[in-house]
Amino acid sequence: MLIPVQCEFLALDGLTQLLNTIRMIQNKQKHNRKTLTIEGVLLTMLDTRSNIGYEVINEVKTYFKEKVFKTIIPRNVKCSAAPSYGLPVTEFSPKSKGSLSYQNLAREMVELSE
Repeated sequence: MLIPVQCEFLALDGLTQLLNTIRMIQNKQKHNRKTLTIEGVLLTMLDTRSNIGYEVINEVKTYFKEKVFKTIIPRNVKCSAAPSYGLPVTEFSPKSKGSLSYQNLAREMVELSE
C-alpha cells in the first residue's frame, strides 16, 4: 500500500484513522500468507511558502522513518489543472515542478523494487 499524505495538519487526523483501519485488516489477515503492508508514504501538496507543511513532514518522518519517500510532491498549479484536461501532469506539462516530482517518484519506486 502506498499512502499519500497532504502536507497539512488535518491530513494527520485522516492518517491516524487510516492506520487504525490498516491494523484492523492486518489483525484479520494474521493467518493469511498475503497481508496488507505499507510500502511507502508519499508526502504531497507541499506549500513551500508555509512552515506548517514542513512540520507535517517532520511528524510523518518521525513516525514512518524509512518508509517515507524522499520525493515530495509540491503544490503546483499544473498538477491541479491537468485532470480538467483529462491528462496526467506528465503529459499536460512535462517540465513543471509537479511533473518532474512525479517522474522522480517513479524512479525512486523502481529503485526500491530492485
